[in-house]
Amino acid sequence: MGAFMLCGGLTSVTIPNSVTSIGDYAFYFCSGLPSITIPNSVTSIGDYAFYFCSGLPSITIPNSVSSIGAQTFAACSGLTSVISQMENPCAINSSCFEQNVYENATLYVPQGTISKYNSTDYWYYFNNIVEGEPTGIEKASLSQMKIEAGDGFINVSGIADGQKIAIYQTDGRQVATASAHNGTASVATGINKGSTAIVKIGNRAVKVVMQ
Repeated sequence: MGAFMLCGGLTSVTIPNSVTSIGDYAFYFCSGLPSITIPNSVTSIGDYAFYFCSGLPSITIPNSVSSIGAQTFAACSGLTSVISQMENPCAINSSCFEQNVYENATLYVPQGTISKYNSTDYWYYFNNIVEGEPTGIEKASLSQMKIEAGDGFINVSGIADGQKIAIYQTDGRQVATASAHNGTASVATGINKGSTAIVKIGNRAVKVVMQ
């Protein structure tokens, strides 16, 4: 436990393939660590394992992981992308990530698994979920795309003509689809005011609250 705890000057580390568990507090307060690779041999990541690793811009969680502890990535305020390779996401604590990470970072998940993540504690806290690993296109800003939700409708603008959008409830049930015309798509959802809808555009999923 706490193998590299409080090593703020740590700038490089290699975890060997023989490691099956990253213990509690393993990299606690390693704020200078710019990157880390978790090998596919790791099955569990302990409590506070990467707490306050504020220099990490991205973290990849391999498919071998079946358990993630409490506040594992809390205070990692620099995270802009979380890449999960888990086909079946394990449940996490609500404080596993910072609130600003849930709101602003992109969660990348394996193809065909968005509905699983949107129904698993507390992966559904992420506002932006994308299927597949990052590409130049996926890293691009969403500033040109605009999503408006109100009066039972969702309107999406700033997307390519012919682009398909699909609307889901938080339980993963698809409720509507539409295709963009003149850069805009509009669809009636049947989702009540105050409820959350999931708008899937290509391989990106964005959560919106119906107004």
